[in-house]
Amino acid sequence: MVTTITYLLPGNQVSRIHRLRGDEMWFYHTGSSLSLHVFGQEFGYACYGLGLATEKGERPQVLIKAGWWFGATVDDPNSYTLAACSVAPGFEFEDYEAGDRQLIMATWPEKGDLIKRLTPLPYPETLT
Repeated sequence: MVTTITYLLPGNQVSRIHRLRGDEMWFYHTGSSLSLHVFGQEFGYACYGLGLATEKGERPQVLIKAGWWFGATVDDPNSYTLAACSVAPGFEFEDYEAGDRQLIMATWPEKGDLIKRLTPLPYPETLT
């Protein structure tokens, strides 16, 4: 089973750091391009541009592998991004883990300012 959501992220908000047990594919639809900030033990940190400006390295779709920590920011704070996300196997609330600011900062201290931005306090323990 695969689940898909359409996701509108205003430019003044972030998608908080989290990880899933399944792979998640992001698809760009319209608005500002989006930066997907990804943290993984295998590679450290990577930033993927989700958008249509392929000459700038953006991609219209980006795969986030299961277990990778990630969050997102809209590149134009005065705009928004409309995207869709598909998760396989299908999303279940128990497959979601909110990012712990201290744990992630301890692993990637050089990204401290970004991690603070992607983990605004208070941070919920689970989705509700």
